[in-house]
Amino acid sequence: MLFRRSPLAELGPTHKALAQGEYEAAFALLETVAKRPRNLTFQATYRLHLAALYALYEEEGIEGGALELRTAVGIDQTIVHEPLYQALYWEFAAYRGESLGEVKLGISEISVLEDPIAGYHAACALLAVDGNKSAAVILDLLGATTLPRHLDWRRWSRLGQAQQKLGKFEQAIHCFEQAVALTEGYERESERINLASCQFETANHQEALTTLKDVNDEVLGDNEEFAVKRYLLGRIHLENNNPNQALDVLLEGYMIRGLARETAFSIAYAIGQVLMTLGRFKEAVKAFAEAVELSEGDNRTIALHEQAHALTESKCYAEAQLVYEDILSDPSYARRVEVFAGLAEVLFRSGDYEAAETISRRALDNGATAAACFCLGNISFECFRYEDAATWYEKAASASKKGSPDWVGAQQMLADVFAQIGSKAAPRLLQHAEAAIEYTDPSNEWHLTLSRYIELAQSQLRRNYQKVN
Repeated sequence: MLFRRSPLAELGPTHKALAQGEYEAAFALLETVAKRPRNLTFQATYRLHLAALYALYEEEGIEGGALELRTAVGIDQTIVHEPLYQALYWEFAAYRGESLGEVKLGISEISVLEDPIAGYHAACALLAVDGNKSAAVILDLLGATTLPRHLDWRRWSRLGQAQQKLGKFEQAIHCFEQAVALTEGYERESERINLASCQFETANHQEALTTLKDVNDEVLGDNEEFAVKRYLLGRIHLENNNPNQALDVLLEGYMIRGLARETAFSIAYAIGQVLMTLGRFKEAVKAFAEAVELSEGDNRTIALHEQAHALTESKCYAEAQLVYEDILSDPSYARRVEVFAGLAEVLFRSGDYEAAETISRRALDNGATAAACFCLGNISFECFRYEDAATWYEKAASASKKGSPDWVGAQQMLADVFAQIGSKAAPRLLQHAEAAIEYTDPSNEWHLTLSRYIELAQSQLRRNYQKVN
């Protein structure tokens, strides 16, 4: 890197120490040279690099970094015009919650190519306030410059984070692969977890699993990354239809103390999902309640929605209704239509058919076709209006993808309807029972019912044929 006022040769040993992961040694070196009697500008500049070292710790480095910036200004007030000072000032401001607009304005004068270290910290400032696209542009530009080794791999990692947040997972995977190749020890294991996260997002579950198996837990220790690894493993095992295995690793991760709220929320939420899959609904209610307590922002409503579903399956209909009504008080929730459908289901199960029909029709008007039609079909079925029930179930099936849970459920109920109608409906009974049983697990109680319906329909068809002849 080229410096305007001095080559600052003492930075060489500091960067070497950082490249080897010797952070305490790097701090000691910088603090020593910053105290030497010399040109005040040199002293102030070394204080900037001490602040840059604190910035590597992100939020945890705010206090120490801000102190070094103030000390630098106290030594030489003109230091505020240096690109590195401006980048660090706004990076710490971003960690304290400054707005994206203010951060962009604050770093607008920084020339990335002239001062790559300042450019790197400017990109970090943007990332901290979700300026992911702008950060990615800067980090990409920095690839044409020479950064110290300890920032080179971080550039790849930060670029991967930016691409991941932008939904560009393939590009993010490439970035994290580069970061893994350039790191050692704890940093390498951490970057492997980032890589596995992106591989999972692209549905490369086996690749993600392989990457996670390469992560050395002994190097990680009992910390945030250890828990995140368990979270990813749990998600992968659940996707691979191994819910018991998923639950084991998720609980292991949840036991780690001092987790960030977002990590703890994600694990609690995933535990709830696994328990739902296992049919352990009451336990799922508790898991989602914990997720609600840990949630921030939109995550609260998302967790409440899952909790309401778990309460419904636990037959706690009054509690489920209250939660659904709480969710509907959030006008910004993207899945409000599903909430109306869920509330209608709760009202139906609790026996309030009139209210259930009103809410179902509201859900239908807002686009929840399959769920609303299914509920309306259930209401008609319970009221012995079989023809109406068949019509609603057929609409639910038509609005669903073949083989999906909604489609299978509609086929099962259509078989049930035509079984009640009698022998004149034998062709329809056979049609829907055969369609449903193809996608119904043999361990499901519906499988036996459908098998009997098929036998009944075939028997009725034989009798009908004999009568005709």
